[in-house]
Amino acid sequence: MCVIILVLNLICLKKKERKQPNQQYAMQKQRMMKIITNFQSKSKRKNNNNKTSKLNSHFIVFKNFIKNKIKQKNNKTTKHNKLDITVQHNSKTRKKL
Repeated sequence: MCVIILVLNLICLKKKERKQPNQQYAMQKQRMMKIITNFQSKSKRKNNNNKTSKLNSHFIVFKNFIKNKIKQKNNKTTKHNKLDITVQHNSKTRKKL
């Protein structure tokens, strides 16, 4: 919520700066950018909770899924065979889809 407000304020400042360039607007913009970057770095430190780790693991699984599919497309010997796509899970067991 806080970041959304800061970003909206930053957009308003950019519009005002286009209309009449002023050093005051530039200083306000710099302050807003510092606040946003500080907030983002704090949130990155807090991202060690389960939700983000689950999202990251799902992303890795999806990435591996795509890599396997590309490998099979490039492999000419399995071109006529059924697709055999395996996905690696956190428990390091492999399951066929």
